[in-house]
Amino acid sequence: MFGKLQNLLDQELILSCARQFVFSRYIGNHTYTIDEEAATLSFADNMTFGVSVIGSESFAEDQWTWAWADPQYAESKLCKSAQKLRKLGLKQELTLLTRKQCAIDTQVNGFTIASVARSVANATCFYSYDSGNDVRTYVLLSSIDQDNFTQDISEKDILKAFESLLPHIKFDHYASVKHACVQSHLGELVSP
Repeated sequence: MFGKLQNLLDQELILSCARQFVFSRYIGNHTYTIDEEAATLSFADNMTFGVSVIGSESFAEDQWTWAWADPQYAESKLCKSAQKLRKLGLKQELTLLTRKQCAIDTQVNGFTIASVARSVANATCFYSYDSGNDVRTYVLLSSIDQDNFTQDISEKDILKAFESLLPHIKFDHYASVKHACVQSHLGELVSP
């Protein structure tokens, strides 16, 4: 399914998962509010991020739908990143980015698609939330206040990501751990 994007997924999966752990600690247990008009996602009073909806996964239908193919977001400025990803997919013949929908399972799901999209779009991280009717919506976050949020990923975050992904997803573990360690400035390789 990932085709040409498989190498990117292999590299990015552990790093994306570790970034999500860091971001989860940062936002804590605060509930979110989304302002579709302003294209922002907020937690508490002092944490507001620019967001772009990339798509959603329906557990009832076992499928992913890109935001550019979803009538709720297609004409919205919330869909900006998804539209850019689609254009890139058309230009470089990356099927995953150009199909309106695709089946989800343990290998291809919202998390793996968002991991690839985060990397391709060069976003800091992504967030997902329950949007009702057995649907989970994924957004890329931008405009993160770097003074308050540090992206320091620890060796513990990488090992936790490795352990949590290993039983569920097939990927090149060595390349993914190495990339995560190098990108996190932890050295060449942390052995899980």
